[in-house]
Amino acid sequence: MSRLDDTGAFLPFAKKHLVAGRENGDLSTNLKELWPEPDWQVLCDEGMPVDVCAHLAVYYSGLRNHPRPSQPSVTSEQWLEAFVQSVAVLKELYDDVADMADVKRLPDLFRSRMGVPKTKGKQHIRDVYPLYALGRGENRTYKTPFALTLRQSALIKLLPSIGWPYTVSPNQVNLFPVSFDDGYYSLCTIQGRRYFLKDSEEFPNRFQSEHDAIETLCEHMKLDRSPYVPRKKIEEIRNVKLGYDVTPQQFIDTFKFRGVQFGNSMPDRERQLFLNNSYYAFKVLAHLLNIPGSWIGLGGQLGIAFGARGQGGASAHYEADLNIINLTRRSGPGSISHEWFHAVDALLARTRGFEGRLVSELLPEMSLKDAPHKYRENINLLTGIVTKQLSPSTKYYKRSQNLASQKGVKKYWIDSGEMLARAFESFIQDAMSQKEIVCDWLAMGTQLNDEPEEHQDKNPYPQGDERKHLNHSMAKLMQGMWGK
Repeated sequence: MSRLDDTGAFLPFAKKHLVAGRENGDLSTNLKELWPEPDWQVLCDEGMPVDVCAHLAVYYSGLRNHPRPSQPSVTSEQWLEAFVQSVAVLKELYDDVADMADVKRLPDLFRSRMGVPKTKGKQHIRDVYPLYALGRGENRTYKTPFALTLRQSALIKLLPSIGWPYTVSPNQVNLFPVSFDDGYYSLCTIQGRRYFLKDSEEFPNRFQSEHDAIETLCEHMKLDRSPYVPRKKIEEIRNVKLGYDVTPQQFIDTFKFRGVQFGNSMPDRERQLFLNNSYYAFKVLAHLLNIPGSWIGLGGQLGIAFGARGQGGASAHYEADLNIINLTRRSGPGSISHEWFHAVDALLARTRGFEGRLVSELLPEMSLKDAPHKYRENINLLTGIVTKQLSPSTKYYKRSQNLASQKGVKKYWIDSGEMLARAFESFIQDAMSQKEIVCDWLAMGTQLNDEPEEHQDKNPYPQGDERKHLNHSMAKLMQGMWGK
């Protein structure tokens, strides 16, 4: 397989460009200024598995805040340079983590990116110091960013079980369930490399199972249960099997995208997987909308990136200011129709001179003075959808409100632009069902039964008669925009 590289127009401000550009910048030597702590809750909301997120959070908590002072074999200037480089490299590696397999690869990837080859035998600190510039420990006990204390190892295992990141800061956790030789679990403190039994009259510190110990710990800490956040079952996604591999240039030529971009850490097999599945998805989308494939790129203005533009909080997302769809490695599949509708939303705003905006943000106050008749009709239709079919009186809005009103959950779920995009997803998935087409990358997980029964009051997609009416409105809007 030949290397798959960026093709077409340059798509600025990808992570790899930002990292490369830091070398000559005016950089602070404070970790938090160079790399503010990621919002772990947002990452989990956007689809990162909690156990994966816990690993990243605990690793981050163990990083140095400032470069090391001068040592006999390594100057302060060398430590400073290595510290800054380490932060940039590790941040980019974090952004590319999709699953536990990626977490396990972090130490080797970090070593490689820092330019320190693996060799047998003991190495002098002057030859390997870049690996230790960001880790804790001093002198003969230098640590890499991935060296864990006993407490950190225990936190990684415990955090997903106590509702983190919604319930508690890791710094507030002082007790850990431990099984000793007697087969029972007890809650213990950690001092250095040892566990110490917690003596307390508040609870009998002897439990039949780890679950019982954790339940008691949660009650002791008065922890709220974590909120329910819907997630697409990406692990169940069905990939398309084409009889050939799509090239980036073929992708551009077919859909008239202005550029295709890949993340540095994305291996070629994964680049090909994203290309093939996205190509098929856009083919299906053009078929469902009855438009030429060349219209998908919105007049050659739309760019698409694969695993190149995640920003520590966004999963699959659309950048209105740059007109780029990004599909992340962990949650891009299943989101193509959603993000493409955002691009259409932005196109409608851009047509009236509103660059970097969504027309859904401008309704219903947007002026249509001197607007062409066809455009006026489309905007009036869209306004009607927003004010009536997405109004607070609808079941669709109320379920989205139930989701958004949970403690710690973002108001993203009741944003009109997001509700429109989810309605379009539903419309596309239903259209595929009617034509007996399967394309999970285009749309998936919009049915009511895709949520556990106990959480169906928080299903974020339109259902029932409201869904049918929205499907009709979406079909009419698409016909109005693309029909002759």
